[in-house]
Formats: sequence, structure tokens, C-alpha cells
Amino acid sequence: MNNGYIALHRKILDWEWYSEPVTRSLFIHLILIANFTDKKWNGIEIGRGQVLTGRFKLAQTLNFSEMQIRTALKRLKSTSDITIKTTNKYSIITIKNYDQYQSDNQPTNQRTTNKQPTNNQQITTTNKDNKDNKDNNTTNVVEKTPPLKKKKEYGMKEINELISYVKNSFNVPVLDGTVQATRRYAYNLLVKFKHKNEPDYSMSFKRIKKIIDVGSKHKYWKTRISSMQKLYNNAVDISLEIRRNNST
Repeated sequence: MNNGYIALHRKILDWEWYSEPVTRSLFIHLILIANFTDKKWNGIEIGRGQVLTGRFKLAQTLNFSEMQIRTALKRLKSTSDITIKTTNKYSIITIKNYDQYQSDNQPTNQRTTNKQPTNNQQITTTNKDNKDNKDNNTTNVVEKTPPLKKKKEYGMKEINELISYVKNSFNVPVLDGTVQATRRYAYNLLVKFKHKNEPDYSMSFKRIKKIIDVGSKHKYWKTRISSMQKLYNNAVDISLEIRRNNST
């Protein structure tokens, strides 16, 4: 299990969760321990690119809290990096686009299997050892955050209004990050919360304003949003908080 390697392209530096240490560490860890081939464990089908595990085990291995692991998993699910099938004893995590990290065409050695359950928080892999990967330039870890496609989108009034609203709400006169990155994340945030049948971004902006209003008053998020990227990364968690509050 400790031999061989995965293909990790430098484009991961552009990944939207790269600046979040828990999410980044968790995702790379999952890639490392995921099954390289389909396997059964105690009658359970664990496919290629899947991991049978649990939050307690992941927290213990990575030295994070279970709450941090739970939040990181939610983030990875929200951006479709993983899917999770959960039971009362374990979770099967599937890494989307696993072939971007491990290719069947790469030369391999004898695979190693770990089948040790721990306190009902099992982790089972059949990870093969890669010996050679000559084409480092053709393997992408994750897609970049989509760029602004047109100049008119870069100058959208909603982008300017959103940036101004974030600065005022979180009391941050100058946001961290470059101007281009700030505008890119603002645009992608508007896209994320826009419904398909809506002709423009006005309703999306209203939804994001509600998220900002809650986040700027929340004891956890109000001191942690210093850039548009951080708002983008945490927007789903804040919206989940709003839903939880509305359901109680």
C-alpha cells in the first residue's frame, strides 16, 4: 500500500479547494487509498475508485476532528469531486473521475489489499503500485474553476455589486487575492446559485446576499471570509446552515 504513486498534476494548484487544508488533505488521502480494482470485502462490493471508511477513521488517520472531516466531505460532494453512500456502520466514498489519477494503462506491480476493520469504521483498498508515468502533461487532477468566457461577463453589474456587498458585510475594505481572481470567483458564485430557467443573475444575487447576511453574523464564518474565493468555498455550508435553521 505504501509503494507506488498516483498522478498528481500541478493544476491542482488551481483547484477551488486547494487553499482549504482539511479538504485538500482529505481529497488527496482518498485518492491514495482508493481501490485500484473492483473488490469484495465481507460481501460488500467496493469498486475501482472507491473507499470503504468512516468519519472517525478518517479523522484519526489525518489528525483532524470529525466535524472538520464532515465539513470537508460536504464540500467535496458539493463540487461533485466525490459521492458518498452511507449506512449506519460505514460509508462508501466514490472518487469521481478516478481515472484522472490512476490509469489502467500504467505499468503496475502486485497490488496490496488492506482489509482491517476498525471500530465499525472500516477502510478497504486494493491499490495497485504504479511504476512509471511518462506523460505527466496529460493527466489533470481536477478541472480549473471555469474562467470568465466573455468580456461583458467580467464587467457584469452583479459582479461589482456582489464584491461591494461582501466587503461591506464582512468589513473587509480590500479582499485577499488578485482582482482577476476576485471577479472570477464572484462570477462563478453567481453561476452556481442561478437556476436554469432564470434569464439573468438578479435572483442568484439575492440568494447569495442571503448567504452573506447569515455568514457575516455567524460566529464561525464572520471572521473567516476575507476573499471571494473563501466565500465561494463556504457558500454551500452557509446555505446548509440556513436550511437547518429554517427547518427547526
